Amino acid sequence: MKTQSLNHEVLAALAFAGDLSMGQPPEHSPAVACLAEKIATEFGASEAVKRCTVQLSLVRWAGCTANAREFSDLLGDDVRGRAQMIADRNPFVDADPPAGSLHAAIEPLALAHCEATAILSERIGLLPEVAESVMDIFEAWDGSGLPSGKSGEDIAEAAQYVALAGDAEVFSRTYGVPHACVLISSRAGKRYDTSLAQKAAIRLPAWIEELKSIDLLDVSISSVGETNRPELSGESAALILGDFTDIKVPGHEGCCRVAVEIVEKVVPKLGLENAVSKLKIAAAVAGIGRVAVSNTKLSLSSEASLLVPHWTERILSRIPEFGAAIKLAGQAYERLDGRGLGKGLAAQSLSLEARLIQVVRAVVEAPDCIVEGKIKVEAIRSMFASEAYAGGFDERIIEAVLVSLGSKRKRSKFHANEELLTPRETEVLQQLATGVPNKQIARDLGVSPKTVSTHLERIYLKLDVRTRAAATLKALEMGQFSKH
Repeated sequence: MKTQSLNHEVLAALAFAGDLSMGQPPEHSPAVACLAEKIATEFGASEAVKRCTVQLSLVRWAGCTANAREFSDLLGDDVRGRAQMIADRNPFVDADPPAGSLHAAIEPLALAHCEATAILSERIGLLPEVAESVMDIFEAWDGSGLPSGKSGEDIAEAAQYVALAGDAEVFSRTYGVPHACVLISSRAGKRYDTSLAQKAAIRLPAWIEELKSIDLLDVSISSVGETNRPELSGESAALILGDFTDIKVPGHEGCCRVAVEIVEKVVPKLGLENAVSKLKIAAAVAGIGRVAVSNTKLSLSSEASLLVPHWTERILSRIPEFGAAIKLAGQAYERLDGRGLGKGLAAQSLSLEARLIQVVRAVVEAPDCIVEGKIKVEAIRSMFASEAYAGGFDERIIEAVLVSLGSKRKRSKFHANEELLTPRETEVLQQLATGVPNKQIARDLGVSPKTVSTHLERIYLKLDVRTRAAATLKALEMGQFSKH
């Protein structure tokens, strides 16, 4: 695959990860990008709109982790349920339908998805129009869509092309091209503009045939064009992917950043200074394969989780710039006794670098080791001494981590833009970014839940977001966890 910069590689990886999280094959988004560009060309779109259309096609599922926990609660299986939904099938295979309106239940989830996608698109450096258009990807021509109920020409042009292309690709693959044409035609004037749907239904068989003869990823990425930001560094790229992954799992917000912090502190004690950049990247992205697994099946003992290392390496393979960090990330769940996830590697096959990543990821992913933004050193010590962990990790590295963190490590400080937020709002945002519930924030700060809600309303207004997931992503991007 030819890429123009690390920004393009990150976009390609996010497209792959998003497809997996939505229960789609890894070439889904590249195929949608190629198809959407054909639709845009057919309707005489400008070059700027076509470029926006391609970028939007590739990034549109990046917000899927922002509502994974809620979709898991609603549908029973967030991956399979969403796959059913976008294929126009009953999504309630693993759960009972909600008592109220499905539309009402999904509306806040659609908003969280769109806002998170917009933030990630900006961090990669995509066109500003992409962040605007992504807010319309679930809207419908007749006003029945989400999250704002826009209709007709009020819906961004690029979003119209992408919505049609996305449905056309899924329907063609799921039901065959002839039936896909029927489904698209039946949605004319409802989901899509009538003329757009009618012409696309006629041209779809030829377009689908053309897609079979091209390298979908190469063609779609080459159509992205220059990004609007300087090329990302390896570490900043890894944090984008880490933040994307962490908001999928309750309580894991900011884990990738804590992992990087631990690596920075431990590396000198292990004589690995020359490998610090590679190790920080691996520590940040090692969990990305979890996006392919439903939140209900994320336990390391579940059969579905066995594939997490496989998907981690597959997703990261779209970022050649990461080099040796990809292999290290894929070995994060191996264990010295050979009982880990992945290829069943044991001590003799695991380098000191790999062993460090294993310990660090075990710490940041354990529910009792990081509580409300605080690293619990004694909890870490107890965890590694337990029967479940004994024999699986390098004791020298465990001790180096414990010594580096110290027994009195304070809460990581979040440094927000002091001109934008008040000190109290910054405190609330710090806890918000680490997944602390509103009631717990109120208890910690000695205020009422209503006061916390007021602070959150002001934070949302100042950050120009409307959801907790988007505020968390903005928080992680704006600030940093201090080094101790």
